[in-house]
Amino acid sequence: MCQQCDIGLIESLRLDSGWVVEFLVEHKVFMNEIICPKCSSRLILNKEKLNYRCHHFIARKKKKKKRCNVGRISAKSGTLFERTKLDIKVYWRIITFLLHVRPPRSKLFEEELDVNTCTISSWCKYSRDVMTHDCLKKSEKLGGDSKYIEVVEAYVDMSKTKQRSIPNQLVLSGIEIESKKSFFIVIENPEPANLLSAFKEWILPNTFVVTNCIKIYLSLKDKQFLDYTVEHCVKFVKPEMMSECKKSMEKTWREVSISNVPRSCYTDLTGLLAEYQFKRKYKRLQRLHHFFIAAGDLYRRDTKKESG
Repeated sequence: MCQQCDIGLIESLRLDSGWVVEFLVEHKVFMNEIICPKCSSRLILNKEKLNYRCHHFIARKKKKKKRCNVGRISAKSGTLFERTKLDIKVYWRIITFLLHVRPPRSKLFEEELDVNTCTISSWCKYSRDVMTHDCLKKSEKLGGDSKYIEVVEAYVDMSKTKQRSIPNQLVLSGIEIESKKSFFIVIENPEPANLLSAFKEWILPNTFVVTNCIKIYLSLKDKQFLDYTVEHCVKFVKPEMMSECKKSMEKTWREVSISNVPRSCYTDLTGLLAEYQFKRKYKRLQRLHHFFIAAGDLYRRDTKKESG
């Protein structure tokens, strides 16, 4: 079924519940079979009720066999859909809109899906956790051979918010302009030394870094940074110097700029930047495929633990 399954917005909204479940099984969000935690027999997924039930009889010495009384095990347990109360197709559509439609989307969710604001907010947060997982797991070293990479920041000074106990964070999204390879890193307390350590780990020598990141340009005055740029031939370039990157960076800042983020999302800038990188990295028709591959991996069911 899969084969990188190209699915667009209209097609995905028309899918019935049976096909959606088949898709989720194919992408290992739901496991087709698990091991019974009591008798270790194999349990097959009931795709209509989304649960597993053991009908195995356990042998006992000098007594009749006894049916395993493990009861029903929900397929949603330990998955992205563990918190769902509505029909699974509703959440499928929320994720579809999130992956295909640009903000603002709140009115669309409320009017088209008849879902309250709290549910929408929660599911956007859960979905961005999946995209953040994908970005972090698939991070790789970028640059080399005079290649250009684009680095975008999401930074929040938590002293300006009510949650002052959270340390300041700098989230960097790096994308190689030609190949779309990427890295995604979260830096606690973004001092020059911490930034320098991250660049040495993720950026190869002889690379052009196109960025508007203020923290980076402030750090360039640091002596260690100067030595790093000379020794590794890494040059930091403002997007104004490259016409092909200027429009891209402007689009990025429209989507992740702090001025466009609701106050309730101040602590989720990591997720917002991950959503931007995820959408830029994958073609629109393949976003559902990669999203649910990541969701299955993030919430992978531990079969060894279940078997006891």
